[in-house]
Amino acid sequence: MRKQNRLVLLLALLIVLAGGSFGLYRILRTPYQSGTKAGQLPVLVYHCIDVPPSKRDASKNKDFDYLYVEPESFDKQLAWLKKEGYRFLTPEEVLTWQPGEKAVLVTFDDGYTDNYTKAFPILQKNGAKATIFMVASKLSYYNRLTVDQLREMQASGVWTIGSHGYLHQDFTQLAAEKLDENLRLSKEILEELTAVPVTAIAYPKGGYDETVIAAAAKYFEMGFIALPSQKEGQTQSVMNLPREGVYSYTTMRDFHYLMRQYFP
Repeated sequence: MRKQNRLVLLLALLIVLAGGSFGLYRILRTPYQSGTKAGQLPVLVYHCIDVPPSKRDASKNKDFDYLYVEPESFDKQLAWLKKEGYRFLTPEEVLTWQPGEKAVLVTFDDGYTDNYTKAFPILQKNGAKATIFMVASKLSYYNRLTVDQLREMQASGVWTIGSHGYLHQDFTQLAAEKLDENLRLSKEILEELTAVPVTAIAYPKGGYDETVIAAAAKYFEMGFIALPSQKEGQTQSVMNLPREGVYSYTTMRDFHYLMRQYFP
């Protein structure tokens, strides 16, 4: 009983120090600290915009549900960014972005069909732009974008096409020759299909190191990682730009705090 009383008192103290139950929520739920990334550009990464599979069909495996942001949530996030005065950038515009300008780069990895059927109209509705990092070998595969869809997205002015490799492999596990081939093929295929330069890459499976960065720099002007910060000991450059993941469990409150790391 005494142990329980101590726990209750400790919880009450935390609530007071945190500024009420809402403050406690921030301590326990939100790892984002206001202003800690001021002067940096927020880059968001999404995967799927749809209802999670297990929510549509209880027999489905829940392992990948976290990758799904529901369309209503995505719409609210974009509408909030627009209301707050964020400018939606393309990768090329990232190179000329100046710290202090309220802007955001919205990205998608892998090239799922719902990026066309669900995300595309929501982006149009909100006057937003996005970049899709496509796995070149997966075009027209099950649940992936078709060539015609990718071309339409590129031609719309809403989307910029980037590379996510030829095969969805951890680049750090590839021999030098295979790594170069993976990078080169992805660029050549996507450029041939869209008839525009492909200047950016997102490293698949978060696999990157100095060797990968050097190899990618032969073909691309910028590279993006799957983490909100560089690995320990690494210096940020245009070839290892961090990204903030947005997932099924990201609430609007979380989203607000995520963005206020950059613009308090």
